[in-house]
Amino acid sequence: MAKPYQMMLKLQLSNGASKGLREIAKALKLVEDGAGRAQKNLSALEEILAKLKGKDDEKDKKKKTGEAMAGVADKMFGALKSPYEAAAEAAQAQSDFETLNLGAQNNAAVYAKAAALSHKTLGTGIADNISRIRELNDALGDLPKSLALSEDFAKYSFAAKVANGGKDVEGQTANAAKALALRGTPVTGAEAVMRSELDLQSKVNFATSGKVNGAEFVAAAKAGKQAYQHFDKEYLYGQFSAYMAQESGETAGANAQGAYATLVGGGMDGKAKGFLSQLGLLQARGKGKGGKGGEAGLSAANTALMEHRPDKFIAEVLAPAIRKKYGKIDDVKMVSLLSKNFDEHTASFIGDQIVNQPRLQSQTQKFQQASNYGSAYQQYLKSPKGAELAAAQAWKNLLTVIGSVYLPKVTDALLFFAKAMDKLGNWLGRFPVLTQIAVGAFALLAGALKIGGTVLALGGNFSWLGKAAKQVWPVLRMIVGGIVAFGEAAAALLTPVGAVIAAIVALGAVIAGAWYWFHKDAPKPNAPAIPAGATATGAVAAPRSLPPVAPRMAINAVPPPAPAPVFKVENKLDYRGITTRVLQEAGARMAGPPTGPNNFDGTMNLASVAYAG
Repeated sequence: MAKPYQMMLKLQLSNGASKGLREIAKALKLVEDGAGRAQKNLSALEEILAKLKGKDDEKDKKKKTGEAMAGVADKMFGALKSPYEAAAEAAQAQSDFETLNLGAQNNAAVYAKAAALSHKTLGTGIADNISRIRELNDALGDLPKSLALSEDFAKYSFAAKVANGGKDVEGQTANAAKALALRGTPVTGAEAVMRSELDLQSKVNFATSGKVNGAEFVAAAKAGKQAYQHFDKEYLYGQFSAYMAQESGETAGANAQGAYATLVGGGMDGKAKGFLSQLGLLQARGKGKGGKGGEAGLSAANTALMEHRPDKFIAEVLAPAIRKKYGKIDDVKMVSLLSKNFDEHTASFIGDQIVNQPRLQSQTQKFQQASNYGSAYQQYLKSPKGAELAAAQAWKNLLTVIGSVYLPKVTDALLFFAKAMDKLGNWLGRFPVLTQIAVGAFALLAGALKIGGTVLALGGNFSWLGKAAKQVWPVLRMIVGGIVAFGEAAAALLTPVGAVIAAIVALGAVIAGAWYWFHKDAPKPNAPAIPAGATATGAVAAPRSLPPVAPRMAINAVPPPAPAPVFKVENKLDYRGITTRVLQEAGARMAGPPTGPNNFDGTMNLASVAYAG
């Protein structure tokens, strides 16, 4: 009995093990299938990512291509912009000169001279030459001389610019020319004299590294007045320029004018006359009343010497006379002696000339050895900075010539645009409400485009997110449909073309509606006048109802009477055949205020109820 039981037990155990192994095999098969699906999903994901990367690479290529095209376009427009700007600058300078109204012939001569000078004198530009000629004309008041001297001042300006580190010297030409003009007719009357003084002035400028420039000479001329005009050029651009470098143009001019007024102009006071008399330098000039000697002063020779060459008068006449009278005194005593006997400006001018004479003479020698504007121009033109400026200006001149070809077309286009904008501004000013509507609609259009672009971007992102989620995480299948549907619906709802068309149509509808609202009552052009109250066919139109207005209060100086008493009577005939009710209504109406412009009683027009039965 035991053996069959044991066999049955073994059989049951074997069957149980096999069943367990089969379950384990099924589980492993499921795991293997899951791993295969995962591998397949990962492969699909890798393929999607590769496509995305390909799209990104394609977008980058398109972007780079677009940027390259935009760069080429920018360079092309830049190539057109530079000639336009150069030509516009020259045209503006020409227009500025034409405002002087010197005539077409003079305007043409100025432009021709400026263009020829830009080729003849390297480093000068057409626009700069036109402006320079105008500055010369403003200072000299003579256009032919300005044209003749334009080359000299152009060289001087270029040399001064290079000496200033490549930067323009403010007012270089204007101040230099004005300094010559303030010298008076003896200088400005001849071109050769002006060139000679410009030569000396430029030497002082380059020798002092621009410290004593045209502006300083102008300041000395304004303060020096007569003294500045009568100075000999050797003294003006010699020791006096050194004196300007020591002080300033204004101070040197003021002191020189004070000494001129005292010793030359007849403004000598008692102290000065007594001092000069002790020195033996005072004498009567001419004859006075009664045959007596005239007013005392310097001799004619010393007066002329002080007027034109103060340095020689002081060094050869005045200083020796002082040392002869007071001995060999030092500089301190010399200054003190002059301060006691002359006014402040005269004492300062003479004292500085005596005390600082060695230094002033040394500076004068440096001025004489310095280069003038002609030689400085040639030297600076060969320098690195000068060659760089000359090349840059030559290129600018070429751009000016190129830009002058299409400059008129650009100018005409800008003028047409300005007129169109002016008309548009006038029209918008006439209809402010329509302008507000248009501006609002434009803002709505911009907002619609902005929102449309954002929705489209989000729609594309959600679409790709849904595809990726479908492959990576099967658990998200429940929400994938919603994500994709949202992306597609958003993209379909507002495409770029649809957004723009819808917004523009809405904008046009708003403007058209507003235009109709503004013009619906306006008469049509060339339409015959229609009489009031008649239609286009000639029939009388129905009266238009007036808008309701607030009732006006009745103004009555007489207070209204007391209300009539109400009688309860029956509708019977009296002895005259009139019913008692008619009498009652008549009395009530007569008791009310009278009908007039300020009061109206509508009941007076009603039929009596008595006659109605």
